[in-house]
Amino acid sequence: MKEVLSLTILVLLIATFVSCSPSQNQGEYIEKSLIWQGKEREYLIYLPGIYNKKEKFSLIIGLHGYTGTATGFEKETTKGMNQHAEAHQYIAVYPQGDHFWGKRDNYPFFVSSWNDIESNAPPRKNKRHICSKTRDEDPKPPECKEYSYCGWTSCYDDIGFIKEVIERVSKNYKIDESKRYIVGMSNGGAMAHRFACLIFKKCTKHKLNKSVVLHNCDYGHGGCVNPKHLQVGTQQQNVKDMIYRGRWKHWKEQ
Repeated sequence: MKEVLSLTILVLLIATFVSCSPSQNQGEYIEKSLIWQGKEREYLIYLPGIYNKKEKFSLIIGLHGYTGTATGFEKETTKGMNQHAEAHQYIAVYPQGDHFWGKRDNYPFFVSSWNDIESNAPPRKNKRHICSKTRDEDPKPPECKEYSYCGWTSCYDDIGFIKEVIERVSKNYKIDESKRYIVGMSNGGAMAHRFACLIFKKCTKHKLNKSVVLHNCDYGHGGCVNPKHLQVGTQQQNVKDMIYRGRWKHWKEQ
């Protein structure tokens, strides 16, 4: 695959943004869509109030998690990612993963996801499954022809979709192509990492930031997003911290 994007990747399992900007956003929120693999796919663009066509702006792509939405990702970040974009003067874009309505425990269940490959991958030899043995049975995406033990995410070409969104936004708006970033939450974080490794021939340090968000409390797995409890580190540091705090016992039992 040709290297066509200059993009910095920051994989966030749980992301949060802190802003000191006013509570009222002054920019423009735009709905967009395109046809990808025969389906209409949506994405949202936020232009800060200071946006003009004379200067170039940084671009940040935000990917929601499993069962999440584009608007939901914006709201889940502290005080709203649009407010952060307004304060720090960048363009924010929120693609929407493919979605459908299924059933769980005989109740309607909204499913949206990204094809990050890993979630649908077969188990590796002598390695545990990436999902819990006691997990709930999630609805299977109708476009998938085969399902692994942990299969529950989309089978569409989301790499191509996200790449197309980035290229369209970069073409139609004043974007500094040396300052394009992608962040994600949960399934969206896995998708961001996959995007980096497939788009770039080499995941060199100056092109790929292999960081994750670490918690200095013991409730990160429970959804803590208190900015005072978060810090950026490596996956190796994350594993050491898990062992030190005894959280590895939770995974060992599964």
